[in-house]
Amino acid sequence: MSELALDTAGNGSEKRRPKNRKRTRPQLLNRSELDGRTNAAKQFDAIAEAIAADLGGEDQLSTVQRHLVEAFAGAAIHVNDINARLLLGEEIDIMAHSTAISTMVRVASRIGIGRVPKDVDGETLADIFREQQQREVQP
Repeated sequence: MSELALDTAGNGSEKRRPKNRKRTRPQLLNRSELDGRTNAAKQFDAIAEAIAADLGGEDQLSTVQRHLVEAFAGAAIHVNDINARLLLGEEIDIMAHSTAISTMVRVASRIGIGRVPKDVDGETLADIFREQQQREVQP
């Protein structure tokens, strides 16, 4: 037998609640749970890795930058898909296209569009030049 409840107006009309129903929260997807072998996943990873390299390397990114890089990669995948459909002569939603491009511009303005030189271990050009000058001065 199911439980009965008063409606919100309190007028005594009955509403039936299903018995033994648990409320479940929707499960969020993680990239680690997805198959990374799809073309979209490979393209996404390539875009994200290239942007991270432009910003000085994955190890130099803050958490916020990492998420923004992934947001940009997702928007770029979307724009690439719309562009391909446009080139195939398919009708596209111009508002969706312009919104995706606008999103890319806003995200890019936050993460930056210039390359950041990556610090490498070893001699710098200045060190090499200084050593060469010292060798030329010494008899």
